Amino acid sequence: MRVRLFGLRDGDEDRAELTALRIPHVTVGEIRQWGGAGLAAAAARSFETTALYGFWAHLDADVLDRS
Repeated sequence: MRVRLFGLRDGDEDRAELTALRIPHVTVGEIRQWGGAGLAAAAARSFETTALYGFWAHLDADVLDRS
């Protein structure tokens, strides 16, 4: 199983725990810096493996636009 978390708020206190658990994550600032298309392509490439039996991707859209 592969897990990816997208949209963590910059400075979120959970970032240290996610890093310790080796869960790949991207902050809002990083999404804006890298651009959505580039980030999506990198995420898709990370799922390209014959050993993959499932994945979970999470995007907190509210951190991109709170309206």
